[in-house]
Amino acid sequence: MKVEKRVVNDLPQVSNLEQDATIFLTCAKRAIQSVGEVLNQFYGTTISNARIDKGLTQLQKLNPGPANQPKVLESFGPLVERILNLRNFQEHTPKKTVVENFKLTVAGFQAPTWRVDPQPPVEMLTEMREIIDGLVEFAENVFFVGLLDSVVMPAELACFVEEIPEAEREGAIRYRCSITFVQPPKKSGTGVQDERSAGNIDSKPTAPT
Repeated sequence: MKVEKRVVNDLPQVSNLEQDATIFLTCAKRAIQSVGEVLNQFYGTTISNARIDKGLTQLQKLNPGPANQPKVLESFGPLVERILNLRNFQEHTPKKTVVENFKLTVAGFQAPTWRVDPQPPVEMLTEMREIIDGLVEFAENVFFVGLLDSVVMPAELACFVEEIPEAEREGAIRYRCSITFVQPPKKSGTGVQDERSAGNIDSKPTAPT
């Protein structure tokens, strides 16, 4: 970069920035489509083209319907909408996705940004990281909630999903799914139930019959 007569020339640029943004957003949209396929497998919905909103409507019409999965889809709705807007308005109207390279502003040196007009620009790299983290969490939540909704366990088994404390996580794995053997209660000769094998399940004495 050099300054000539108070004008900045040859400002550093990221080559193919707009193409890189398109590749990233296309991959993010495909990830949403994959989550939609997971929902289709668990609930028999017909989600296509990353339209998670239509999947939510279909889930809400099921009778009986899942209690928790609609809440998951609603909570990740803003993330899905943001990704789809950035990607779709690269090619479709009425709005437009604008990608800007490094530039000098009155506030100083500005890193590459993107925006959907007329919204303000957002730093690309920061939001890319947020999108990746959000998509991983979205996929994990949908899968595990769908698993708990769909798997019918025998009386002797119980399925648990728990969030791993951040200090104990290995890589990006955030949730742990486990299957625990639970011994059904048995009545002894005195009419007192034996304790279940799971340590966190207590059995209380019952009156003799």
